[in-house]
Amino acid sequence: MTARGAAAAITIASLAVALAGCDDSRSGGGRLSKDGYIGRASDICAASKAEASQIAAPSLADPIAVEQAVAQAVAIQRRAFRKLRELEPPARDEPAVEQWLESVGGAVKQMAAVRRGLAAGDRRAITAATEKGAAFTSDAEDFADAYGIEECSTSNETQ
Repeated sequence: MTARGAAAAITIASLAVALAGCDDSRSGGGRLSKDGYIGRASDICAASKAEASQIAAPSLADPIAVEQAVAQAVAIQRRAFRKLRELEPPARDEPAVEQWLESVGGAVKQMAAVRRGLAAGDRRAITAATEKGAAFTSDAEDFADAYGIEECSTSNETQ
């Protein structure tokens, strides 16, 4: 794997982790108001970012370390996605939130595909999953920004 491919995989991992989140003990419990949904989703994403920041940055020259770091990110993403799906958005916003969650789920699936590509040393699989993951991530971040779930987006962090 090239350093460029590994760097792209890690970039997609960090974007997807920012979207996903990890721990929210307040999840569930019925339909939320828009502000309540934003607050809980933001809490999940903030916790995710904190957990992801604990993943040691691997040497790009060590493909096993890169694959392990991506595996950790995928585990965080899967837990977070499950927690986000447990939240009940306002009824009028449910279709848009479902589309957002489809994008988040797509990003998680593509990050898992990147991990499998890394494990197999399959550059084409890594590139394809990275490109697909970037598209899902972009769609998810657009929604998060527009809906007000700023913690679930990285677009403001790069400015």
